[in-house]
Amino acid sequence: MTTELWLGTEQGFHKLEEIEKMISKAPRSLRKKAEAYDLKMKLGDWDDDLPESEADDDHWMLGMYNDLAVVTVCGPMIPGSAGWWGQYFGYTGYDDIKEAVLCGISKGAKSFLFDWDTPGGAAKGIEDTSYFLEQLAEQYDTVSFTSGSVCSAGLWLATALDEFYGTPMSQEGSIGVVAVHTEVTRMLEMEGITKRVFRTAQFKALGSPYEKLSQIAEETIQEDMDGAHQFFVEAIAKHCNMGVDYVSKELANGKVWYAADAIERGLLTGIKTFDELLVALSGKNVENTNDYSQNQSVGQKGYSSSLTTEVDMKRKIITPKAADAIASGVPVDAAMADAPLEEEAEGQAPTADAPEADAPEAPAIEASASEAPIDNNLMNQLIDAKVKLQSLETKVVGMDTAQTAMKTIVANSIQRAFSALGAPIPETDALLAMDAGILCQQHATADAQLQKRYGAGGRVSVAATAEDSAEEDAAIARLQDDTENVLQSLATFRKK
Repeated sequence: MTTELWLGTEQGFHKLEEIEKMISKAPRSLRKKAEAYDLKMKLGDWDDDLPESEADDDHWMLGMYNDLAVVTVCGPMIPGSAGWWGQYFGYTGYDDIKEAVLCGISKGAKSFLFDWDTPGGAAKGIEDTSYFLEQLAEQYDTVSFTSGSVCSAGLWLATALDEFYGTPMSQEGSIGVVAVHTEVTRMLEMEGITKRVFRTAQFKALGSPYEKLSQIAEETIQEDMDGAHQFFVEAIAKHCNMGVDYVSKELANGKVWYAADAIERGLLTGIKTFDELLVALSGKNVENTNDYSQNQSVGQKGYSSSLTTEVDMKRKIITPKAADAIASGVPVDAAMADAPLEEEAEGQAPTADAPEADAPEAPAIEASASEAPIDNNLMNQLIDAKVKLQSLETKVVGMDTAQTAMKTIVANSIQRAFSALGAPIPETDALLAMDAGILCQQHATADAQLQKRYGAGGRVSVAATAEDSAEEDAAIARLQDDTENVLQSLATFRKK
């Protein structure tokens, strides 16, 4: 079958088609350069005519920061390796991801940060790459990040790692499978060319571009797509710890969501910047160990600039003045701005051999608490605390998001109960304004009255007497009054 299954956006598929056309029309000199580069990459046989950035053993998708490996994945993804063309046009091969990881391991990486920006990729090769990343996550600390979009096959891979963060405007989703069939029969007919497809088996070479698409070929392609779709759903359910039915019904609809909605649906761990993750994962002594400068052709970023303050702080002495400022709530960066470096402090310190008589006698003044010697490990503890605080803030945001989602479900249930009881339905915003505990109490009361009227399992009670009906009406009225009182109290509180 010539029809390839695509796990990605339509724009990503068309971009890859355009890249393939450009490669086919590339001049011979560019083709020879690409072939030579790919051959040297395989053999490791570098020579002097290659640029310095290419004449080493670093992978083009990899950046090392101490024992942190940063792997950049951008553009559409294809089976195998994209090689030199991938760097030139901005797309990635599944094998390139694996090779970048293995290169990082060989350099002593203890953790991995994947920077994704991809519309998805081919179905062929995705499962093996996913398994590779799952195994990596079992042995190393692994984190996914995106400031762009992670769609379809990209989402399949990004969620295979331990955690997945994005910026507020990042987009995640597009779970689904597409297939594009090309038929060239009319074009060949206009050129006076006739081609026929012969087969010895009913399902052999179905979907050939040289014949009209038959019904059996269409049904077979759809079956393949449905099968791939199910594999996709099961992978997302496994990676995100969700039920297969939930993913199938709520997520696998081709939609793409911004970060907040993706968090609510369980696709994203939280919101963070790239620099926050880089500092948290790479440790405090951050040092860029290879040339990872701006490279527009492959979408790489300059990562070291925003870490200058943290790096300099690590090499500085905490003076009593700086310690007092930090204790008073001044940001660490500002407090340490004028602190001397260790080398400078050592150069200014008096030597042990200096004669004491040469120095004027200092007045006997009792040292204050703020002038006591400061342990230089304090800065390490402060930075660790800052990282932990950022992690806790992310968890709080996730808990708030989960609580809002649960309150929405409870509020909808209360509204349905009021409707079934024939009582005026409270507005959604008013219910969501309630405290979660009060909202749950209202739900329990409404549900109990609903069960009393209709019985367990939804069976209507037909043996109710007039006295029972009056009691029920009174209970419903009390429920309505209680709800209105709560809403009124909230409104009064807001005015104050």
